[in-house]
Amino acid sequence: MRKVILYIASSLDGFIARKDGKLDWLPGSEVEGSKEVEDTTEEHGYEELMERTDALIMGRKTYEQVLTFGDWPYSGMKCYVCTSKKLKDNENVEISSDAVSLVKDLKSKDGKDIWLVGGGGLNGSLLSEGLVDEIILTIIPVVIGEGIGLFDKVSNDVKLKLTNSKEFKSGMVQLKYQVA
Repeated sequence: MRKVILYIASSLDGFIARKDGKLDWLPGSEVEGSKEVEDTTEEHGYEELMERTDALIMGRKTYEQVLTFGDWPYSGMKCYVCTSKKLKDNENVEISSDAVSLVKDLKSKDGKDIWLVGGGGLNGSLLSEGLVDEIILTIIPVVIGEGIGLFDKVSNDVKLKLTNSKEFKSGMVQLKYQVA
């Protein structure tokens, strides 16, 4: 059976984006007040994730943020956007108004694993429903004070088992959990 893998980064204080969805605090973004750009050459498992998955799921706000990046970054993958808003499928994504049913259906079909991209509400609801199998969380060594939380709408405790941890020269720490 296919697994759903939440592969995501958060600030040390647990935010995946600023309140307005901006990601300017992530490595590779310009440091405010200077032209310095951080070194982002460290491998954080993204290539391995891309080899392991053939579909991805994200919420509407995450989708809208990805659209600001320029060219669609997930060509060749089946992409789903979960939202209650009226959006139409297009060449890049299929829209779903029922994330739980979508994930149950995808997990029952043949294929590689499924990448849960985020955001916080989708992360929390799928985790609460027992539909997330693995979490790969990279902690970025920055405190941003407020923003969009890593998990929103979690309706019950979810036990996790740490399966691996890795520290990077940049100060980032990656934690891998299996959902118990």
